[in-house]
Amino acid sequence: MRRAPHGMPRALLWLATALLYVAAPVAGQDAAADAGVMGDSDLLPWEFHKRDGSFRWEGLHNDLPSLLKAQAINNAIALVVFNHGFAPIALNCIVSLVRFGKAHNYIVAAVGDASVAHCTELRLPCYNATRVVKHKDFKMEHSTEGDAGRNTQEWFNLVWAKTLVTDAIFEQGYDVLFFDADIVFLKEAFPNYNRFLDEYNADGTFMTEARIKNNSDGTTSVSKYLNSGNFFIRNNFRTREMMTEWIVGYFQQGNKNGNQLWLNWMKHHPGSPYDTCETREECTALKNKGIAAIKPHPSQFDGRAQMCLPDGFKDICDDRRAYVHAVCLSGGHAKRRALEKLGLWFIHVYSMPDDISVRVPAASGLPCASQGAWRSTTDGL
Repeated sequence: MRRAPHGMPRALLWLATALLYVAAPVAGQDAAADAGVMGDSDLLPWEFHKRDGSFRWEGLHNDLPSLLKAQAINNAIALVVFNHGFAPIALNCIVSLVRFGKAHNYIVAAVGDASVAHCTELRLPCYNATRVVKHKDFKMEHSTEGDAGRNTQEWFNLVWAKTLVTDAIFEQGYDVLFFDADIVFLKEAFPNYNRFLDEYNADGTFMTEARIKNNSDGTTSVSKYLNSGNFFIRNNFRTREMMTEWIVGYFQQGNKNGNQLWLNWMKHHPGSPYDTCETREECTALKNKGIAAIKPHPSQFDGRAQMCLPDGFKDICDDRRAYVHAVCLSGGHAKRRALEKLGLWFIHVYSMPDDISVRVPAASGLPCASQGAWRSTTDGL
């Protein structure tokens, strides 16, 4: 018998976990109760055998309201989009979310029939996101089952699915932390996002990207924009209006333009429902005007306008970093190699879903001694 940490047989650990599932009848208490056993044991849903019982979320993949009720803690949900061809990357992300981000209140939005089947086979808290994109009249002409290349129909479906699912969760009244599957959390997630928003009195925060811009006078400047691959938005009338306008872009754009392009275009359009702010006073002024106040959090990079994931960081647990995002890399294999170089690859797949091991390399520097992030007022760009 494969054994759980500390020598406890998995069957016994499953029994303890299952008793907690049954004993917590109130929405929100369920996920909080699970976090105790799951977090302490470091086991993940795919490590339990179906013959031992079922999780409370299983069978709810076509029922978003019930799934959210089962999973939410403090009226908040973490969300990642899953597709079959990107499965190892997504599992690596989920390991980091649970083990280092200390967040168990998450759902996994699967796009495409094979991805939904694979997600449920892994026993994850899955949502059939194909239902949302079909409801929004998405043309699912392709299966969206591969490692989607940029500017393909599959890529278009996936990037817009994350906005559409976020909007669907917003319609149910929850705050949403969204993150791309190629993200690795380094520190506690919700405490850092909430503290950051409280500090600036903001409605939401997004990852930023920056490029060096060559000016006509021969000088250079930094051009910053929001990246839709990591954001936390609190649910209120301002942000609901922002989400409503954001999904309009899916109707307006061609099949090769992503949700991020529309998000940044919105900011500069007259009557935009959101704007960015850099100080508490600026954020408060926007909110007083009925405009969603978005305070970007610091870039993960140390250098000025750096765009691509480096081979190493001076200190991966630096205050500027709550997570690492493998941006500027195309394809799951390239992203995996980059994360391996940083010691941030935890998943070892021998067979899906029966034999997947989780190991944290000693070189990762995790867990971080300090769990704080974004306490500095400068983003270094």
